[in-house]
Amino acid sequence: MQNRPIINFLMVSSEGAMFMSAIDTSGKEKNAQYIAEMLEVQIEKIGKEKVVQVVMDSAASCVAAGKLVMEKFPSIICSPCTAHCLDLLLEDIGRLQWVGAVIVQGHEVVKFLTNHQQALAYYRSHASLELLKPGDTRFATQFIMLQRLQQCKDELQETVVQKEYKVWVNKPKYREAGSRVSAVILSTAFWESVAQVVRLCIPIVEVLRLADGQAPCTGKIYWRMFQVHKSVAEADYLPAKSKANLADLVMKRWTMLHTDLHAAGFVVDPEFQNFLQHENEEVMNGFHAMVERVFPGDVQLQVKAIEQHSSYRAGTKPSPIFFDVLYYFLLTVVSNHFVLQLTARS
Repeated sequence: MQNRPIINFLMVSSEGAMFMSAIDTSGKEKNAQYIAEMLEVQIEKIGKEKVVQVVMDSAASCVAAGKLVMEKFPSIICSPCTAHCLDLLLEDIGRLQWVGAVIVQGHEVVKFLTNHQQALAYYRSHASLELLKPGDTRFATQFIMLQRLQQCKDELQETVVQKEYKVWVNKPKYREAGSRVSAVILSTAFWESVAQVVRLCIPIVEVLRLADGQAPCTGKIYWRMFQVHKSVAEADYLPAKSKANLADLVMKRWTMLHTDLHAAGFVVDPEFQNFLQHENEEVMNGFHAMVERVFPGDVQLQVKAIEQHSSYRAGTKPSPIFFDVLYYFLLTVVSNHFVLQLTARS
């Protein structure tokens, strides 16, 4: 309300999220050094041995601050917010010309019907589902809006061909916009494009919902993002050039998001116990790097944990050492390990 730039610090554990503090940064240059110093204060307050990860957005100053934090606290991983990166991916897709055109048309349909009480009443006489307006801050809502339009296609078409609606929409003050909206709703090409966009984005929105939920999911993101990339590569309803562009967008955001913690979480997540992660060099490199972080300087324990990974994959009972690593990665069982999350608002 007072237009002050506030940085919020939240602590997240298996018990849930807890607000720690808020800092008014008025007059401060929020560069990497400043953000890192503020994070270091919070980490020391919790106890550096209890912090697993620091999560921020993907701004350049936050990325640079994360590197400074990891230099000072080698056992802590800094990463951008998964939900934020996925929302940026959807924004990238929305900037594609053909996708953007569909979103604009869909938004116009929703806006016209929901902003006119009489038009909305005609629509509601045919439909049981409400139309959804996109949010201002989450690009995923644009695609959820299109998905709801797709679900209500028949009801929308019944509305615009209704005699009473056509009489109402033919009034001078509604005629121009109403004619455009009716043409869009009755357009076969529009609905084909809506179906393509929804089909393309559903896998991404599903991962976004997973990441934005309450359940810990670090170990699941690696596989889910692989599936998103695969769904784009196999999108036979799109031209080859469009598929290539989309695959590049997915990889760009995955590169931004990916850390050793995601790879290691994938290795030890019980959902993927029977997968062949040991044949994936990138995944195993991430796992080994995280083992070194869990047991810094103790080569004997590092080797022991890696050996026990084979027992875990085989389904035999590993030693407690491996469970230390497992708990650390999954962030679920040990309630005194935390993720420190930084958010900014003004």
